[in-house]
Amino acid sequence: MKADILSDVKVVIAEPKQSLRRKLADDVRALGCRNIITTGNLRDVQEAFYDGGVDILIGESELPEGSLCELIHDVRHGVTGDNPFTLAIALVAKPDTEIVRNAVNSGADDIIIKPVNPDDLHQRLLALSRVRKPFVVTSEYIGPDRRSNGRKDGVQIPHIKAPNPLHLRGGGMQGEINFNNAIARTTKQVNEHKVERHAYSIQWLMDRIIAVNEGEMDVNELDMHNQFERLNTISADISSRLDGTGYNHAAEMCLTLEKMTAILIKTPDMADAEEIDLLGKLTNVIKRKCNGNDPMAEAEQIAAYAGENLAVA
Repeated sequence: MKADILSDVKVVIAEPKQSLRRKLADDVRALGCRNIITTGNLRDVQEAFYDGGVDILIGESELPEGSLCELIHDVRHGVTGDNPFTLAIALVAKPDTEIVRNAVNSGADDIIIKPVNPDDLHQRLLALSRVRKPFVVTSEYIGPDRRSNGRKDGVQIPHIKAPNPLHLRGGGMQGEINFNNAIARTTKQVNEHKVERHAYSIQWLMDRIIAVNEGEMDVNELDMHNQFERLNTISADISSRLDGTGYNHAAEMCLTLEKMTAILIKTPDMADAEEIDLLGKLTNVIKRKCNGNDPMAEAEQIAAYAGENLAVA
């Protein structure tokens, strides 16, 4: 790694123990980093991300005020900060299965079990500077692909090359422009993949609701209120990701689904056979529209019908 590139990298170190915090900062500084924020609490980490420009996060997975893993998850999903591709190394206090699983599921690039060896941290950062694991996107996860083998069902989830600040930082204003362009370009890819995964999820959720409505599944096997809430949350997330993607033509349908499920959450008694049938058509069209097909005629008919029902509600 070139020191002149690392001098522009913004690093946040979150470690409750002051002695270890200083040691980690010294280790990172020895690599050439100069823009380093150190803290022992989650609030300062959140503020650093609100300010923007965080390139590397190294921190204890569970801080006194809350979970750093939840923050990493929010960063990956575009909820916190301005760069979903911040390099993140989670430090785990003990090899507890649940704690490690949370760190993995957060989308962290790497996980180090304490105590932290300076040489180990150095080597991990060097490895990340050379090669960053490609990202994958599922309905619940955004982060590096840690699978050594393919999925058992043979489905191949596409890889996304995540921007690496250890490659792209430096070079003054042009380097900043290149880095920001890479973030924008890759964010678009992530959003498109997320929409595609979500499209399958809402169809799966809807199929279960239909199965209950048609008597193919016992009503006690499914929490309908929870299903409508999940449909509402996912449709809202799809809507938030459509702008700038190739699926923006699905915006009206997703908004209709979001509105309908919001009503059904408050008034579940309205979920009669007609409503379920309409929801089924909505989710089916969204799935097809978000996978290369564009049945505009059917979409417009359903949207018009849904609009009439929403107006009455």
